[in-house]
Amino acid sequence: MSIFNKVLRRIVFKRLCSKGMHPYMAGDLREDYIKELLVNPEHLSLKQRRWAWKRGFLAQKLNNYKLTEENCGDYLSDYDYYMLYPLNNRFSVWIDDKLTLRYVLDRFSEYLPNYYAAIDDGGKIRRLPDFPAEYPVANTGALTALLKSKKVLAAKPNQGSGGDGFYRLAYEDGGYLANDKRFDEAQFGSFLGTLGEYLITEHVDQCEKYKKVCSTAAHTLRIQTARTDSGEIELLFSFMRWGMDSNDFNVAHSTAGVNAAVDIERGEIKSAYYLDKDGEYHENLTRHPVSNALLTGEIPYWNDIVSVCKKIHSYLSELSYIGIDVIITDNGFKIIEINSHSGIRTYQHVVPFMKNERLKTYYTAKLKEKNLI
Repeated sequence: MSIFNKVLRRIVFKRLCSKGMHPYMAGDLREDYIKELLVNPEHLSLKQRRWAWKRGFLAQKLNNYKLTEENCGDYLSDYDYYMLYPLNNRFSVWIDDKLTLRYVLDRFSEYLPNYYAAIDDGGKIRRLPDFPAEYPVANTGALTALLKSKKVLAAKPNQGSGGDGFYRLAYEDGGYLANDKRFDEAQFGSFLGTLGEYLITEHVDQCEKYKKVCSTAAHTLRIQTARTDSGEIELLFSFMRWGMDSNDFNVAHSTAGVNAAVDIERGEIKSAYYLDKDGEYHENLTRHPVSNALLTGEIPYWNDIVSVCKKIHSYLSELSYIGIDVIITDNGFKIIEINSHSGIRTYQHVVPFMKNERLKTYYTAKLKEKNLI
């Protein structure tokens, strides 16, 4: 990294922190600003980028939200949303750490995937609550045998977001796979040894309805809830994400694959869209662009999902604002992750927050609490 880059990063970081932004978010936003300034992946003019930055948006939102001078006030800006962090208090560790989440939500374990093992930084494997008793010792041999038995497992970092570091582990045709990389048994054991601070869990088998959309990457349904001043749990918004093709193994990034807002009153897909490789958005889809599977209609188990998510949020009594990621199965659903400060661009792409009276009321109140307006 050049001296110029280091100095620039330090200046931007200190500037954001001086405005009152939490260092965690200031670090994230700094990287986005610098990428847009020096790399310019959206291929926008400096004048266009400055216009977006001045109004609190990352330049990528010019395309994502189709921002203009007339409509930019309809959207909650990136800067304001980053400044709201943290909406939860120190107890966000309950959900930020995936292993802690498993123990905190033990009473809701029927809605969680099985947690089999944890691999620490030194490569030591520790058994978790759902590790089968038939394997008396938790080691690479036991994990390899477990994979041969289950055929598919999931490996993910204990902490992190955006799906970074996720592996779909599979045993197929006498060989072992981590996403699309094939190993023999000895190589697979060595691979497991490289996974520091990882969890090995059940790989949730998504329902046939959404398997037809994309079979390799399980869809995720985001349920965003908030605690009101009276203590009640409110469903703020919801969106769905599907993979694009067989190259996708997770759909955590909101620009990847096909996305859709959900009509929370009816539990139906509201508007599906995707971003192509040329940076163009394709809107109001009724069918998947690769598999041609139908994207419209009711979400299976919608009322049950919302009810359980509200119960979980109510139980997590110290937390005010959580985004719950759900995979729907043929027999119900599983909660695979809970987020403390959810991304909003997937939903805002379809429903500008400040044009929706309910969302405007909630976020305006939070901005006022932090003296941002």
